[in-house]
Amino acid sequence: MKTWLISLILLSSELLANTVVVSGFDVFDNNRGNNSEVIAKILSKNFSSKNINVHFCGLRTVYFKSSEQLKDCVISLPKKPDYIIGLGEANCKGLKFETIAKNWMKDISQDNDGIHYEGEVIRPGDSQSVEMSLKLKPLYKLLSRRDKKFITFSKDQGTFVCNNLSYIIANDITDIPYTFIHVPRYNCRGRDKLVKRSVDILTKTIQNLFN
Repeated sequence: MKTWLISLILLSSELLANTVVVSGFDVFDNNRGNNSEVIAKILSKNFSSKNINVHFCGLRTVYFKSSEQLKDCVISLPKKPDYIIGLGEANCKGLKFETIAKNWMKDISQDNDGIHYEGEVIRPGDSQSVEMSLKLKPLYKLLSRRDKKFITFSKDQGTFVCNNLSYIIANDITDIPYTFIHVPRYNCRGRDKLVKRSVDILTKTIQNLFN
């Protein structure tokens, strides 16, 4: 089969499939990896043969740059995605389904470009907070009792790059439902099990978006 015909078939199937963009951050703070990137890549691979396309979007852990990278990922797709899910690292207890982002930046160190904020607004004059447009509570209700124990709902994304990304994307991309989920950190004890459980729950969550 000619190369152009194979490309056409692949593009046609992609255009017909349900599409989700899942972003993850690069390595930060001298760690060996970042679980948001690890998990997002696994999700992209796991859905490669199904009727749902999960596109991985790699982001730098840098204020403002990460949101521009995610916008570029969305624009570069052959069709507008149905949903956008941002992933980032938090604690070791499980998944945190975030519900709002704050118009505030404050960190205890710096981002991967060495930028440090001590308490500044992201966008002067804009609202103090913004809600995630993709509501996860209906999807949460479809999960098993065991899965639910691994999830908490949060109104506090922190004030670092994850929150910066969410505040900008939730304000600027209003025609595609967006949410943010924190996953366990790369250096957590029992990392492999935490990654496997996170992937399992997020796979079900993405599938339920289209049920």
